[in-house]
Amino acid sequence: MSEPSWTKHEQYRRMVGHRIREIYCAAKQAQEPRWKLQPRQDRPVIWEKAAETCLELGMDPNDYVAMFFHAYSGLVVYPNTLASPESAKRLLLERRGKSAATFVDSNATDLLIEDMVANLRQAFSDAVRLVCVGNNGQFRIRDREVQQLMQPCYNIDPIVLYCLCYPHPIVDGIHGNEVRRRYATSPVLQQALNRLEVDPVIFAAAAPRS
Repeated sequence: MSEPSWTKHEQYRRMVGHRIREIYCAAKQAQEPRWKLQPRQDRPVIWEKAAETCLELGMDPNDYVAMFFHAYSGLVVYPNTLASPESAKRLLLERRGKSAATFVDSNATDLLIEDMVANLRQAFSDAVRLVCVGNNGQFRIRDREVQQLMQPCYNIDPIVLYCLCYPHPIVDGIHGNEVRRRYATSPVLQQALNRLEVDPVIFAAAAPRS
């Protein structure tokens, strides 16, 4: 007997909530290396509420958390802040430069997907061009090209690295788990990559070892 749909939704929401918690903690520790999450701020209901709003807005968990840290730059971002639907919608409106009426009438998810498609297309193009320049205009992925693309100075998104280099074991070993988590918890990312005709099979499991 299959699980009822509401059970799957609860499980998915909890998974997204856990992902938001991971991203939030990493961002706080980057700001303050000695920072620790206090038990009173680490209640499951907070992260699940944040996940519910994130899913309602059709946002990638990374973008959702980053939106708050960018908007409240110089101020403290608390977990409860992430769990506020009113704050999240207001920040999204400000980022979009749209009125509340426009937000209601438009499909916010489609706008986010379009943005992500444009950003990913440009990132893929830049990375491909970088490889081709060193190979007389030919695109091929060997160990040398992988090491080149992974240089910190190029700051290439792990999603782009993973897609271009799959199933290279070095990229999978360093970025594979993180990329698969991002893909699994972001409907927007899934749809953007689908529009770019990236095969979803590569996100299903670890890359096969040769």
